[in-house]
Amino acid sequence: MNDLSENFFTGLLQERKTINIVKQLESLNEFLKNNIQVDNNENDISYNPIYLSNGVAVSPEIAVHCFQDYIRTHRFMLALYRAVQEKLEQFPKRKIKILYAGCGPYCPLILPLLYLFNSTNIEIDVIEINPYSLKSAKQIISFIGKNQYIKKILCIDATQYKPEKEDCFDIIISETMDKALEIEPQVSIFLNLFSYLKKEGILIPEKVTVDLYATDIRKEKSSDYEFYLDTSTTKSNQIQRTFIKNIITLDKSFLKLQHSKKNQENIYLTSLKISDLATENIDLLYITSLKIYKSITLSEDESLLTLKVYALTLTDKIIDSQVEFSYRLNNDPRIIKKII
Repeated sequence: MNDLSENFFTGLLQERKTINIVKQLESLNEFLKNNIQVDNNENDISYNPIYLSNGVAVSPEIAVHCFQDYIRTHRFMLALYRAVQEKLEQFPKRKIKILYAGCGPYCPLILPLLYLFNSTNIEIDVIEINPYSLKSAKQIISFIGKNQYIKKILCIDATQYKPEKEDCFDIIISETMDKALEIEPQVSIFLNLFSYLKKEGILIPEKVTVDLYATDIRKEKSSDYEFYLDTSTTKSNQIQRTFIKNIITLDKSFLKLQHSKKNQENIYLTSLKISDLATENIDLLYITSLKIYKSITLSEDESLLTLKVYALTLTDKIIDSQVEFSYRLNNDPRIIKKII
C-alpha cells in the first residue's frame, strides 16, 4: 500500500469476510509502521507502560498488538463510523464532536472518519497519556494531511481529563480495556468522561458485559490456531457450561448509578450463594462480551478482549458460603471476590 484513500476505507468497512478484513488491516499496519519516524528507543520511559492510580496505560508496543487484534479493530472502526452517520442524520447543520481517549501510536479508530466524512461535519479531540504514542499519532495525522479534522490532541490522563464544559461531546470512544475489565483503566475513564457526553450522546463501546459461568475446567479446550477463526472450539466449550449470573455491565446505566456515589475504591456488584447453584460443575469462569454499537458486537473468542478468564473453583470448604463480587478501582483494577 502506497497511500490511504477513501476507496480503501470504504472497502474495509464494507468487508465481512474475516480473512479479507485481516489482510486489509495487515496492509494498513504496514503502511502506518513504515511512516512513523519518531525514535523507537525501548529504554526511553515513554516507550514503556505507564502505571496509573487507576490501572495500566499499555506501552506503544502493546497498543500496536491491540491494533493487530484485527476483528476487534475492524468492529470498533465500523461502530464509530456508523455512530457518526447517525449523529449527522440527527444534526445535519452542526459539527459532530468526538472524543477519542487512548489513541495509541496509530490513532486507528478515527482513520476511516478522516477519509469518509468532511472536516466541516466532524470535530475530533484526541487524548493519550503516553508521549511516544501521542507523537506518533500526531505524525500520522500530519503525514496523511488530515490535521483539519483534529481540534485538540493532548498528552493527558483520560481518567483525570476535564474538558472545558460538561455535555460537550456527541460521541466518546475509548478502547482501553482487557478481558473481564482487568488491568486497564476503561471503567475509570468512562466514569470520568461520562459527564462530558451529551444527554443523547453515544458511548463506544455501548456495553461491556462480564458474566459468570460454571464449567469443568478439565473439559475446556483452547484453540490450536487463530482463535477468531476457530468457532468449533468455542461452541464445544459453551455447550458444557452453565450460566450463573451477570457480574458487571459497564454501560450508561452503570455510569449514572456510580456518578451518584463519590470516591469509591470498590464498587459492590453482586453476591452469590454457593449452595443455590444448580450445577455439578465447580469451576467458575468470567466471560466477556461487548455491544460496541447497536448490532456490532464482540462475543467470546472473537478478540483478545473476550477470551475466558478463570474466576474460582468451588470446594467443600466454601459450599455453605457466599461469594461477594466487587469492582476494584485502584492501580490494579479488576473484579474481586470475597468469601463470606
